[in-house]
Amino acid sequence: MRKLSDIIVEFGTNERLDGFVFRDKEYRKINAELSEAHRELDELKFTTKQKQCINDVLTLENALASRYAEIAYMRGLQDRHSILSFLIR
Repeated sequence: MRKLSDIIVEFGTNERLDGFVFRDKEYRKINAELSEAHRELDELKFTTKQKQCINDVLTLENALASRYAEIAYMRGLQDRHSILSFLIR
């Protein structure tokens, strides 16, 4: 059975967050730069093996960054709970 905190983290880092990030000017700027970098990378004509290696590295970098964000979000929820518990006493 999934913990409530896991469900909250999943919801908070997926559905709700999309609404915020897509309205963020800096996010959209970086996303446009990423699209341009992808176009430049495609022009370099790497071999299939080179492309797979680059893809593997970027996939792991993204997975690591996503996990970091999930941990940070969970930590924030735990901190909020601790602060509220302290204030209620």
